[in-house]
Amino acid sequence: MPSPAANVQINMVLFTLINPRRDQFIPQPADAWMEKTLDNTIPSVSWNQDSGLRLAAITRLAKPEDADNPEIKRVLPGGVFNLGMETVSDGARRILQEDLGISGVRLFQLRIFDKPGRDPEQPNMVIPFWGIIPYQDVQRYLGGKYMVAPVTVNSREIMTYLTMKRPTEEGYRGLCAFGARDRRSERRVDTEALWGRKILALDYDEMVFAAWRRLRPLYERHPDPFELMDPYGFRMSELQEVSEVVLGEFRQRDQFRRVMLENSNWLMKSKKLDRSSPGKPATLYSLAESSPFLDIEE
Repeated sequence: MPSPAANVQINMVLFTLINPRRDQFIPQPADAWMEKTLDNTIPSVSWNQDSGLRLAAITRLAKPEDADNPEIKRVLPGGVFNLGMETVSDGARRILQEDLGISGVRLFQLRIFDKPGRDPEQPNMVIPFWGIIPYQDVQRYLGGKYMVAPVTVNSREIMTYLTMKRPTEEGYRGLCAFGARDRRSERRVDTEALWGRKILALDYDEMVFAAWRRLRPLYERHPDPFELMDPYGFRMSELQEVSEVVLGEFRQRDQFRRVMLENSNWLMKSKKLDRSSPGKPATLYSLAESSPFLDIEE
């Protein structure tokens, strides 16, 4: 009979923001089916080369031998918690280091997932944690025998597709590839309802969705709570794209700009102009002050 310690696992929902036009992003096989779906539906957009910002979650194969089977669904990084030998938070940091080689990420605990029989080959109880990391800091950990790779959680292309293909009478209160909330009923719309399939194995889709729902309020309270925007300056349009992709809601450009500028504690105008794109040079902005302390429990 397995010991209680062997029945507890910790998994990680590690988010990252990727700008394919800037981050030398290499298209991932993990996103191949989604890429095909979007390219066939929105032919004017090249998912790999011209698509905009995407919010992604780091995933891997469950076993190295799964690399030869494209039908195998991926899993979230994780490992067994040493009950009685470490705190849950210490266990999460240890597992992140052991599984991905990553340290120094602020992690936040989600609710426990303990549905009986959720995984016949792994512990029954999972304590998920989530965090967010700059893409530049995670790039070197991608690949390897477990083919660590980001799977897209949201983008403007995904929002456009799902709004068009899965409309509701009242719309959604936040929409991403891993689920949505129906605006009228507040009922969760899962991946099988949105795509006709799961994205990840087991109940990992639900974990990603739960973590995303915890991430959204932070971006409602502050435009860049984790200070991931370019410290040397960013366009207002870039900030709006981050807001839309993380929140899963399109924003009206003039309204978004007005809200950002009316709160003097958020942004300050830079003396620099961005001349990298055709047309009139764009004003650059930076954070007016450091992001306030995130008053949520780790």
